[in-house]
Amino acid sequence: IGKWNYFRNILFWETLEVLFSSLRIVITYVLALEIAFEYFLQYKPGIGKEIYLSYHAGDRQPETFAGILIVALFGIISIKILVIISNYKLKWKTQI
Repeated sequence: IGKWNYFRNILFWETLEVLFSSLRIVITYVLALEIAFEYFLQYKPGIGKEIYLSYHAGDRQPETFAGILIVALFGIISIKILVIISNYKLKWKTQI
């Protein structure tokens, strides 16, 4: 078996499981860092800055919880989409 066939038929499919697991972890970190950098860099207004400002305003608790809920739902939906794709590509290994 040649190197290209070994990579295409065996090695590529074996590394996909680790790749999808890593992507699930990366999505969580990216969402957290995006919210933190959005406030600290103050580049443009967004959900992270709104969560922070509404939290520190004191009287805008519904906006704070709504922002947190939106970010949480976006993360859950992103991970579920990734799990659906990985279950389709990795038919022999289903993820929950």
